[in-house]
Amino acid sequence: SGIQQAHEKIVSVLNPLREGRIRDKYKEYHMEFNSEELENIEKYGYPGAMDLYNPHLTITRLKDENKAKEILSTIEWDISGFTVNKIGVYKMGEHGTCRELIKEFNLG
Repeated sequence: SGIQQAHEKIVSVLNPLREGRIRDKYKEYHMEFNSEELENIEKYGYPGAMDLYNPHLTITRLKDENKAKEILSTIEWDISGFTVNKIGVYKMGEHGTCRELIKEFNLG
């Protein structure tokens, strides 16, 4: 798919900027990874890279699971589709949030 191809191109182009760094949580926590995830962590710094990528868009994060279940039925999403015409590279903050734009790229 187009999203998968874009993901792979972005990871390949930006991976040298990582300079081989691997996040502490993949080294220190006792997470269970399969051999393909471990290979992705070594190569790309993330277990869900390349073929294991699951395209998604995070709108918000709710820390309290009980409250999340409570409000789930009240969330309305009436957007049937949208166009992505830019992508940004950001400095990452806590919980994977985008804190500071490094560079923006037009996609078309």
